Amino acid sequence: MEWLANALPFILSGLNYLVVLVLVPRIFISKEESSHILLWIILIVTVPFVGALSWWFFSNRRIRRKKTSLQLSEEAKRKKLAQARKCFTDRLEPYQPNSGQQHKAPKPDLLELAHELDHSLPYTNNLLDPFEEQSLALESILDALREAKEWIHLEFYIFRPDSIGKTILTILEEKASQGVQVRLLVDDVGSSELKMRDTQGLVAAGGEVARFAPIQPLIRPWSLHFRNHRKILCIDGRIGFTGSFNIGQEYFPTCQKTCPGSFRDQAIRIEGPAVQKMEEVFLEDWFFATGHDISTFLTFTSWMDRKSGTDMVHFIGSGPDTSESGTIHKLFFAAMSSAQKHIYLTTPYFVPGPEILLALETAALRGIDVQLLLPSKSDVRLTKIAGMAFYKRLLDAGCRIFEYQPGILHAKTLMVDGCWASVGSANMDRRSFSLNWEANLVFYGKGITEQLVQIFEKDLEESVEVIKPPRNNPLMLGVARILAPLL
Repeated sequence: MEWLANALPFILSGLNYLVVLVLVPRIFISKEESSHILLWIILIVTVPFVGALSWWFFSNRRIRRKKTSLQLSEEAKRKKLAQARKCFTDRLEPYQPNSGQQHKAPKPDLLELAHELDHSLPYTNNLLDPFEEQSLALESILDALREAKEWIHLEFYIFRPDSIGKTILTILEEKASQGVQVRLLVDDVGSSELKMRDTQGLVAAGGEVARFAPIQPLIRPWSLHFRNHRKILCIDGRIGFTGSFNIGQEYFPTCQKTCPGSFRDQAIRIEGPAVQKMEEVFLEDWFFATGHDISTFLTFTSWMDRKSGTDMVHFIGSGPDTSESGTIHKLFFAAMSSAQKHIYLTTPYFVPGPEILLALETAALRGIDVQLLLPSKSDVRLTKIAGMAFYKRLLDAGCRIFEYQPGILHAKTLMVDGCWASVGSANMDRRSFSLNWEANLVFYGKGITEQLVQIFEKDLEESVEVIKPPRNNPLMLGVARILAPLL
């Protein structure tokens, strides 16, 4: 045994050299960005075995492998939901803009791009209500849940079994016992606090609960990495809620100044045809998580015409399992690049890739009013530090940066030229653009965009402008900037 102990370092060293010789050529011929290739090679060479395992679980290779493994699921979804989608399309066609209306819409080029990427059109005749106060959003959500008649569909990254979570679960149990179809879909990582015992009452009352991509490291190693970050609540196919919020006490504070650890989120209520597009996204996610096609069990009543709500509304989904991965990323880049007057961006996790960074920088250099609202304190410290590493470049280009003071900024909004806007779950980082399933509402019109701009300006009043780049440890900023592409 002594000889084995003496030989073990040489054996491990040889195995490490073998791993490097096998993996480095594969990384060189991969479709990773050049900066990612360099980082992975350095990590694999300098950190034996750990670097190789990190590449195996977290590289873009896993995205492509996941796409391949999910193509069968995608095909199954297309076949199983083809009839339902046709029903969606036929029923909602009167609310889709014709070619003339599309051409006259604000930012018609962005509308066409969204159509090409998402293979769908926006809808008109929707009533929109963006909430300035999260407590009002919670009241509206609870009221809508209590008034549900046919079904309730919830899909959230985080669902905490705290006082607010339990209140919602109690309402869901009551509605399920009354015969309302209740389905709750949560992400297995984000909602790890939600245990089976917390949903026993709902299941016993007739509701259904599913977890998206349960962690199975040996069977599905990607399950640790790719998460469903969407926030969707649909009621009867008529009323919907989405935005940046999850379900938990910190997302619905009564007053942020008295709740310093709470989150400043942006929720929006939508009533109209676009809700049924949200339903379609939920149906696909439910099918992926459970294998059950529930579209045939839902009977949508016809939508009565409304005179108000003229803004066009697009519900855009993006995820690593489709060829359209990066849809939201491409839309954001195009919107920023098309700006003629201003870009107002709110994001809690600001780790821009080279495309977004260049779009913001060149917009400011063109004389566009570029204002970024970012968190002063963050629940993910490394992401905050990584974002600060980009401050100097943006400030030098003429961008204005503000840091929100009360609470933790968690809203995700983008407004361009007062006529195009987006609200949803996507952050301004690689994880949202490439690794997570995300969903955003996109608006073409001045009405809703002006409301969101007013909320943005109100948040600026409680923020401090960054005049000079931060004086943090240069080494720490440099390391964070190098790690930024991997976050």
